[in-house]
Amino acid sequence: MSDERQLTKREDARGPRANARLVIALVGVLLIVVFAAVNAQSVTVDFVVASFSLPLVIVIVAAALLGGVIDRLMVATRRRRARG
Repeated sequence: MSDERQLTKREDARGPRANARLVIALVGVLLIVVFAAVNAQSVTVDFVVASFSLPLVIVIVAAALLGGVIDRLMVATRRRRARG
């Protein structure tokens, strides 16, 4: 019974913060989607060894996803260092 009570307290404590993060994330995703939809022209992306012509929408979404992955990796690394 005390485990259930602890879990409920933990969920209540994170509730407002989790809701705020969710709202911020949804607003960010909405802004990226609108920005990507407005920029539908094709662009050339140059890498060190290759060059590609892609719709700007794909470039924007790929950059946003890559940024999200890097952010999550950085947060996980920081948490691991804080524990150890």
